[in-house]
Amino acid sequence: MATIISAAPKFKTQQIQVATPPLIGSVIVGGWDDGYWRSLNLSTLRQLWRQGELIQPNGKLDTRNLVTATLAATAVIGDVASAELTVPAGELWFIQALRLISPAECAPGEGQITLVNFRVSSWPDDDGSNSAGKLFFAAGRGTIVLDTYWVEAYGGAPFTDPENLGTPIRLVGGDKITLYATLAGANATAALAATLTPYGYKAQLLGL
Repeated sequence: MATIISAAPKFKTQQIQVATPPLIGSVIVGGWDDGYWRSLNLSTLRQLWRQGELIQPNGKLDTRNLVTATLAATAVIGDVASAELTVPAGELWFIQALRLISPAECAPGEGQITLVNFRVSSWPDDDGSNSAGKLFFAAGRGTIVLDTYWVEAYGGAPFTDPENLGTPIRLVGGDKITLYATLAGANATAALAATLTPYGYKAQLLGL
C-alpha cells in the first residue's frame, strides 16, 4: 500500500515596512497590505461622497435664480452695486455655468461702462481681506455696449477660454455668490442694471 506524504502548506511572510501603523484621528478603518499600512480616512470618504452627489440631481438652477445689481442714476465713477445669491440651508448646488450681463451706456455717446465681476464665498480671498470670497475675474468685464459673459464649469468645458473650469462649482447651504457692478467711463445719467444667472442643478447632500 502506497504512502501519501502531503507537503506542508507554505505561507507568505509579509515584510512590514512600518513598525507601527500611523495613528491618525480621521482613520475609519485600516490594515496591512503586502507590508504596507493601508487606511480609509475621512478625506477619502468625502471624495466618494462628492462623486455620489454629482449623480443625484433633484432640482434645477436657471433664470429663476437670477440676481441683479443696479447702479443708481446718480452713480459716479467708482461706485459699486452688489447683489447676493445665497444657497438655502440644507441645499446643495452644482453650478455648471454662469451668465453675466453688463448693460450698455445710458445713452449713445455718453461713455458709461458697467464692469461686472463676482465672488464665491467658499473660495478664500488670497490675502483673506474679503469675507465674500475671491473675485472670479482678475479684472471686471464690460464695455459701452450690452455685453454677455459666460463662465462654464463642467467636465469638457472648452479650453479655448482660460476662464472656464473643468468641474462644477459646489456650494452648500449658506454659501453665497456676490455679483458686483462697478461704474467706469462716465457718471451715470440713468440706472444701470447688471445681472448674474446660474445654470446647473440641486443635488442630495451626502456629507460636508
